Amino acid sequence: MNSSDNVLELSPEDRSQMMKETTNRIWDHLESLPDQPAADTEKSAELAKQIQEPLPEEPTSFEELLEFLFEDAIPCSVNTAHPGYLAYIPGSGLFHAAVTDLISNPVNRYVGAWLTAPALARIEANVVEWFCEITGYPEEAFGLLTTGGSIANLIATITATRKSVRGVS
Repeated sequence: MNSSDNVLELSPEDRSQMMKETTNRIWDHLESLPDQPAADTEKSAELAKQIQEPLPEEPTSFEELLEFLFEDAIPCSVNTAHPGYLAYIPGSGLFHAAVTDLISNPVNRYVGAWLTAPALARIEANVVEWFCEITGYPEEAFGLLTTGGSIANLIATITATRKSVRGVS
């Protein structure tokens, strides 16, 4: 990649190279998970202090950014994807979820409303209906998928509060 170009739109070749380099780093990371520590935060506060910096005036190459992320920043943290990590887990850590994020982020479709992407909204509705069926909920049950447990718990709390205030049990 040509990091000397100060452009926001990348060429197809640069996008392809960026994807290859990132994918290689991700594969290496995933393959080495069992050999990584579940947590390594002894130097994390010092590292955070060291990397505080003013707005850069020159671009940093993508290779340098990947090197820093995978060699310094990522290892110097709690490794929630580690097979031996059994504490608070903020995300699914599923490879399948990462692949769907890889699709959904660059495609960038708004699926929060039926009119903007009916087929994509229907896929979410199908999954929710399948979950309802699996758990034995009645046919009229419904729901939505969230980005994580915190939002799901917030929705559940608000729903329970509203039902309680309305006197519905």
